[in-house]
Amino acid sequence: MNKTQWIVVLTGVVLFAGLYFGSTNVPPETGELTKARAEIADQGQAAAYLDEAQQAIEASNQLELLVLEDSIRQEEDMTLKLNMLERLSGGYYGSGQPLAAAIIAEDIAQERGTAEAWSIAGTTYLLSIRAMEVEAKRSFAAQQAKVAFENAISLAPQDINHRINLANVYIEKPAQDNPMQGILMLRDLSEQYPGEAPVYSRLATLAIQTGQYQRAVERLEVALELDPDNVRALQLMARAYQGLGNSSKVQEYQAAAAAAAEG
Repeated sequence: MNKTQWIVVLTGVVLFAGLYFGSTNVPPETGELTKARAEIADQGQAAAYLDEAQQAIEASNQLELLVLEDSIRQEEDMTLKLNMLERLSGGYYGSGQPLAAAIIAEDIAQERGTAEAWSIAGTTYLLSIRAMEVEAKRSFAAQQAKVAFENAISLAPQDINHRINLANVYIEKPAQDNPMQGILMLRDLSEQYPGEAPVYSRLATLAIQTGQYQRAVERLEVALELDPDNVRALQLMARAYQGLGNSSKVQEYQAAAAAAAEG
């Protein structure tokens, strides 16, 4: 039984004991009980998805990852173990198992406790949503991505990228009762942080995806006014003008993007 599975079992035992032996005292708050049950369910899903990924790796005979997993189990130095876990997460992602990579990245973030580590975990979950077709897995990834980015925001509230990525999660996996929530979050960010080019670039990306090329150009003009050498914004401008059929502008912004990337 792996570490995650042991956590699930032990948490379940503690919760049951608390309910049974504490029944003569004040019962736990309904919200706390619901949260505890949700955490147990999340850990159970994570364990199941990791097991599934491990079986896929074993079937594909990827010996390097199997050896690395065995080394992690035996390693006692936490610094070395975290470094190996980062390699394992990257290995799973490169092997077509993005959800397992994200789960491992979340374990790393829980240990490191930094905004950067939580952002990496959230981003990996976000990429998992885009890569997977199974709805249960996409829902799990979206839920964990939200938690990861919210943790990153709490640790580094000044970094706008964490807020943009949180909005991206709601865009990639919209809530049934509020499908526009992600887009509205981005619009709110553009009002709260009018000097941040990435917000306008993301809004422009959405406009391009929906064929609103002129609107994308308008948003990218704002982004480039704020950050003239923003490679991403320049590349998006070339795509927007391609949609508008303006080949001379496409070449102009492609050249500008290449020059900015080199500089």
